[in-house]
Amino acid sequence: MDSRNPALHPSLAKLASRLCAVALAAATTFAANLTPGNLVVVRVGAGAAPLTSAATAVFLDEYTTAGVLVQTLALPVAAAGANQPLTNSGTASSEGFLSLSVDGRYLLH
Repeated sequence: MDSRNPALHPSLAKLASRLCAVALAAATTFAANLTPGNLVVVRVGAGAAPLTSAATAVFLDEYTTAGVLVQTLALPVAAAGANQPLTNSGTASSEGFLSLSVDGRYLLH
């Protein structure tokens, strides 16, 4: 393991995962709760400009299984209080994966 590369260091990966969970949990406190059984899609960018490799705003779109949009949660793009920014590259294929926490209470990005 190369300790000079933070992408390979497991403790940093775990910390990053926890920070993302905190950011997502903080973002969802200002919106309605997600409905169990609905689908959540990570959307990168607002669609107003072409995507690049630069940090880009991230949105969580909740849909019913019938495809009806329920709500959109905008994740923070700047630090504000306890919220930390959560952005994705507009061109990376290794970002934007979602999973549930083991207890099913948190959506992890």
